[in-house]
Amino acid sequence: MAQIRMNRIKKIIAVIRWLISATVIYILVVGLFVLADLAGIHIMPSGGQISFSPGSTYSAPFKIPPAVLVLAFLRISLFFAGSLILFWLLDLLEAGKFFTGQNVRYIRLLGWFLLSDWVIERVLDAVAYGWGYIRIGELLLGLLIVLIAWVMDEGRKIQEEQELTV
Repeated sequence: MAQIRMNRIKKIIAVIRWLISATVIYILVVGLFVLADLAGIHIMPSGGQISFSPGSTYSAPFKIPPAVLVLAFLRISLFFAGSLILFWLLDLLEAGKFFTGQNVRYIRLLGWFLLSDWVIERVLDAVAYGWGYIRIGELLLGLLIVLIAWVMDEGRKIQEEQELTV
């Protein structure tokens, strides 16, 4: 029965990996198009828009302010780092290591990445709207992930203590 469950987990992990990989490739291709447009090689279709947050949307790469480009680069870097961390976490889960200290670290790091992304997105929106526009969904999700990592770590510590108790 355990093998059947592990096989289901492995199938889901394969789908998640495929989705993450497809998203990474898509972002890399779009990023290369934007960089080419910034260099003067016009590849992007006319009428297309570039959006780094709900409030910061631009019709052409050369219209993007440098500060927004830096913040967008930080968001993309967080996404790529988060994707890598998620792949490492999936490797551990596929190996059947569910409640380890390393899993907790990866999950906690993903939560902090999400919180950092929320801050960067708020700054991008502040550039577009001013500071009056604030969404909290991603903030709450990031805090929830960090909280889940903490609970998992506490549960892992309790389990280790019980294993040592005779």
